Amino acid sequence: MFGEHSCSACLASLQPADGHDMCPSCLGLEHLREGLSEDSCMNCSFMPRAVRASRLAEVEHLLGQAPEPGQLTPAQQSPAQPSRPKQRAAELRVPPSGRRAKESKLASKVDQLTEELNQMKSLVLAIRSGTGAGDTGAPAPPTVVFEPEDDALSLVASATEFADYGADTVPQDTASGHGSGVSSRSSAHSGGTGSEDNSMGAIIRMALARLQLDIPQVQPAPASAFFRRGPAPATFTVPPSEEYLRELHACWRDTRALSHATSDGRTLAAMQDAAKFGLARMPAVEPAIAALVVSPEEALRPDARCPRPQCRVTDDLLAKAYDAAARMGRIGNSLSHLMLALSASLQEATVDASVHSFGDASLQAFALMSRELGRLMSTLVQARRQVWLAQSPLTETCRRTLRSVPVEPGEVFGSAALEALERTVQARQTRQQLSGLHRNRGEDPVHCAIPKVLEFLQSLLDGGRSPATLRVYVAAISSRHARVDGNTVGCHRLMSLFLKGALRLRPPQAQRAPAWDLPLVLDALCLPPFEPLAQAELKWVSAKTAFLLAITSARRVGELHALSVSESCLRWNSDGSGVTLWPNAAFLPKVLSPSNLNRPIHLAQKSQDCCALCRL
Repeated sequence: MFGEHSCSACLASLQPADGHDMCPSCLGLEHLREGLSEDSCMNCSFMPRAVRASRLAEVEHLLGQAPEPGQLTPAQQSPAQPSRPKQRAAELRVPPSGRRAKESKLASKVDQLTEELNQMKSLVLAIRSGTGAGDTGAPAPPTVVFEPEDDALSLVASATEFADYGADTVPQDTASGHGSGVSSRSSAHSGGTGSEDNSMGAIIRMALARLQLDIPQVQPAPASAFFRRGPAPATFTVPPSEEYLRELHACWRDTRALSHATSDGRTLAAMQDAAKFGLARMPAVEPAIAALVVSPEEALRPDARCPRPQCRVTDDLLAKAYDAAARMGRIGNSLSHLMLALSASLQEATVDASVHSFGDASLQAFALMSRELGRLMSTLVQARRQVWLAQSPLTETCRRTLRSVPVEPGEVFGSAALEALERTVQARQTRQQLSGLHRNRGEDPVHCAIPKVLEFLQSLLDGGRSPATLRVYVAAISSRHARVDGNTVGCHRLMSLFLKGALRLRPPQAQRAPAWDLPLVLDALCLPPFEPLAQAELKWVSAKTAFLLAITSARRVGELHALSVSESCLRWNSDGSGVTLWPNAAFLPKVLSPSNLNRPIHLAQKSQDCCALCRL
């Protein structure tokens, strides 16, 4: 916990971050109080203010309970200036002020928290050693006694202090009983992460020990001689696996090596609906995007190719990389089923606890590798987007918009990119129409007056354009037109009045449902596939029942959904002449009234000539 340097006066241990050569008690109250001001020394300025305040509070608390100066031993007396012991004696004779009383209360609370944390530490040690909390005969673990100059709050809350036991009281990991040999005590340089027994690093160390591989010892970074900080923690690295690197580098030099898959490889790479999830070949570029670069005949091909030779080579390499990644994804799909089946088998079997740890760590590593594979495939799709957009006549803003569209599995650009492109083309056509109109009239399309824009919109309205289309034109014009009276063209008062008037002249018409003939539908229900009932399929009988029930009861869709075939919701008449249906008791109708709650549906038999379904 402490460094190797100690106080030059009383030989008390000093903290590693403390650059002084004396402990806080020997430095005195004057020095500690100056450390909280702007005139602090260099060593105090490097320490956090909370640490300096706690050191001052501890020394003041100790001086309030310290013996007289004459009773101190020479090793305990401060070697400072002769006037300092007189000042301490004077402070001891002066009654404590209100501020000092508050600080004393704070120090007492710190001591109480320290004692409670020590008790919790003893309970944890008792549980780890297997004695249990209720075993009174077992010896209690040793408690940590803090030095007077220690910051009790910061030290007790640190992970290294909480796990700093003696050499004979270090608890062993539960997995060590299974031959793992991994201690439960965390490393002193864990950086406050606590115990590493169940961490990924401990599991990998256990696996390396099973394989009889040496764990590389990484030397930690040296401590700073100027700031007196502790050495930086050593970063754990996994040693390379020769078998893995051999398979990884098998096709590194020549990508065509081992390209012929074996029967097992083809079985593992066979996946149902692979193209739906983006794990087939590289998807083709959409014809709407390809038509911007190649001829219409080439754009309609299943796999359009770039017109430029260098871009074509880059596009082919990206497609090959995507195909290899997709093949890896299909094999990973089979591997996921195998690993999950293995994990389920291990849960049912009685095996060593370390085996479960290896299985869980393998699943986690596979999940992380799958995420990185998905990120790689998405990056390849974005790279192919850039190859095609770089050859298109689109503006840089439009290219940036199409590149930023989220990647959809199985598509290069997707429907969202096509919609954005369509809006861009429509806005460009609108600006071109407006520019052509003003050019013919000798007007500036960017600085023309509002009446000129209204004349253009009126011509569109006379040409049969709807008010919704006019709003699109106004938005396109506002993006390029100069501001008028501090507002855009779309926010101008005259423009708002014009759009409201166009909406009143041509209000939107609701699309009515197509007319249908009820007798024609009833006649169709009496023909196959609805009749005869003994030979009709269940889906046709269900559709016929639902339609007849809806047309005879005239109930809402929600009320029909609430009907049930349970005994409490369906009751036949004693003579079989009819049936009564009730909705589910938990159903609430649209109109909450006593007459609508739990309202039944009575269906009576009309004629003996009707079929059994119609009589229902």
